[in-house]
Amino acid sequence: CIVRTLHTLIDSRRRQARWSTMIEANKITPHDTLLVLKYSASLLVFSLVTSFFLQQIIEFQRSDLATDAFSRISKRVDVTWPELCDIIDAGDYQILGRSAEIQKKYRSWQADLQASNITLDSYLRKEFLTWKTAQLSNGSLIDISLRLNTFPYDVVQPIQHYVLWLKEAIYNRTEIESLLRKELPKKELTFFVNYPNLQTVKSIFHVQVFARDWMSS
Repeated sequence: CIVRTLHTLIDSRRRQARWSTMIEANKITPHDTLLVLKYSASLLVFSLVTSFFLQQIIEFQRSDLATDAFSRISKRVDVTWPELCDIIDAGDYQILGRSAEIQKKYRSWQADLQASNITLDSYLRKEFLTWKTAQLSNGSLIDISLRLNTFPYDVVQPIQHYVLWLKEAIYNRTEIESLLRKELPKKELTFFVNYPNLQTVKSIFHVQVFARDWMSS
């Protein structure tokens, strides 16, 4: 649509140039005027329709509908540690999901929050997250909160699903792992930052973390 719009606008510029030449040459007829008016109206309608659909696409990507669309992708259940590592290495985060039972509880909990006029962001900041200060490798300080996921993905026991919340975004895997090693020193770890369209919470940077005892099989 964008490419077609650009071509249409370019063509419009050319027509305007020809129109200006015709005006100067005094060669305009009533029929020509009618054609220009029709063309201008068509261009306006096309531009409005294109703008509308682009806006709908943007709103879709920002909304939970995008997440719901991905939720219809076949989910992996009872994911083992090797499978989990393979999924994360491949970046196929969308196939990780909750069990039907946990997902039902999660939706019910969300509905309760909405009924109480409490936003998810407000609940997390005011009631759920407890912050502590951690140090990065460069010596700078950052506030973090590591919590077990109340509504975890469907992974087999004894894998535990945590969420590492941070007041500042960090995408350096070495830094993230360093923070996690301090919080979970006796655990084998794997983690990822979810794709934006899969994130329920976009206002607080967070990392999906999975841990198990070193000797777990």
